[in-house]
Amino acid sequence: MSLYKLVTFDATNTLIRVMGSVGLQYGRVANQHGIYANTDEVNKAFKTAWKQMNKDYPNYGVNQGLTSQKWWTEVMKSSLLSVCDKKSTDPEVLSKVANDIYTFFASNRGWEVIPGSEEGLALLKDKGLKLGIVSNFDNRLPKILTDLGIANYFNFILCSSVEKVAKPDADIFKKALHLGNTKAEETIHVGDDLTNDYLGAKNAGLRPIFFQNNPDIPLPDEVSEDSVISNMQDIIKLL
Repeated sequence: MSLYKLVTFDATNTLIRVMGSVGLQYGRVANQHGIYANTDEVNKAFKTAWKQMNKDYPNYGVNQGLTSQKWWTEVMKSSLLSVCDKKSTDPEVLSKVANDIYTFFASNRGWEVIPGSEEGLALLKDKGLKLGIVSNFDNRLPKILTDLGIANYFNFILCSSVEKVAKPDADIFKKALHLGNTKAEETIHVGDDLTNDYLGAKNAGLRPIFFQNNPDIPLPDEVSEDSVISNMQDIIKLL
């Protein structure tokens, strides 16, 4: 019998990922409004805008009076303004683009399940383990997972914007333990982010598993080699 009773997962780039790239999807929506956006340029601008916004307004600004849509609107506008043609400076057009992008990513249209994810979830469920999501995500996540056909695997879905606490804070992991009715030493957390997932879970007393979604990137020094998977189906070997 396995020592573990609960396995929690990060969502983005662990179980699901943006289809194509953010730049590709932003560009497609912008094009529908007559705005041309180069995919590579938008990707770079998005990373810059996201990092700055997350620094200024952590966790979607929920503790500073922002809604997730307002937060993302600022990211999207900043991403497009820096790389698009002059028409993109029209506030009315930009607002329409941002609203359409936000709605687009609220469904499965902009997302896909990472190969091996559903198979891995099914294996764990067959073993009788409880499964949960602990993700630094906004309130659109449950619908996205439902539309992608994998929400039914989870006993609970914790989104940082809803809980008003984000990884690596131990409190969000404690919420997961409470919902799973398990102890930290009985729980595994799987994710692709060193700080938020691996170290966050480890510091909260959970067993961390690092999901290495890009084998070309060297494994961080802090990660134990026996706590790494690159396909979700391999998690069963670590129980």
